[in-house]
Amino acid sequence: MEGDVLESTSGASKAYKIPKGKCWVLADNENLSVSEADDSRSFGPLKLKNIFGRVLYSIRNENDHGAVNNNELSMVSSIVIACE
Repeated sequence: MEGDVLESTSGASKAYKIPKGKCWVLADNENLSVSEADDSRSFGPLKLKNIFGRVLYSIRNENDHGAVNNNELSMVSSIVIACE
């Protein structure tokens, strides 16, 4: 999310701070190469205003995960189209 800093684990590139009003998205299939994945590694950060939907479950690591408590307005004003 905006303000977060991305750092390469290989040290091959400089740290990147995500600009205000934008976010970084990654494909969830770890087996895809950068050229196969259609995510921020190929097209850069997304404008937050262009994202439609809400997060239902978040996984940051094996210890930090769980359902996301959305505010009441978002629960009423947006529709969940599909979920697993």
